[in-house]
Amino acid sequence: MVNAPVPVTLPEGHYQVKRGDTLYSIALENGADYREVAAWNRLDDPTKIRVGQVLRVKPDESRAVTVKPATVAAPIEARPLDAPSAPAGTRSWCISRTTTTASPASRPGSRSRCASRPRLRHR
Repeated sequence: MVNAPVPVTLPEGHYQVKRGDTLYSIALENGADYREVAAWNRLDDPTKIRVGQVLRVKPDESRAVTVKPATVAAPIEARPLDAPSAPAGTRSWCISRTTTTASPASRPGSRSRCASRPRLRHR
C-alpha cells in the first residue's frame, strides 16, 4: 500500500518549496523580492533551497518597524529663488564666477553670485 502525501498546514506567510521552485519564483508569486525572502530565512546562498523546505514569504509582523512622519520645529518657508536673503544669522553659499567651487557668501571681496541675494539687472 502506497502512503499518500499528508497535506501540510503552514502558518500564514510561509511557503513549502516544491520541485522546480526557485527563490525568485517563490518571491514573485508572493509579492516579495527574492533578496527579502533570503534575508527573512537567513539564506546565505539563495540558490540552495530544498524540496520540502518551509520558507517565510511575508515579513514577520512582530519585528516590523513603524515609520512616523517627520516633525518640524518651525514651519517650512517656500519662496522663489530670487527672493530676499535668509534672516540674519544664517549663512548662504555662493558659486564663484571664476571657479566651480563653493565658497561662503560672507567672504570679503568675493565676486560671486548667490541664489539667496536678489539678482541685479543692468540696463
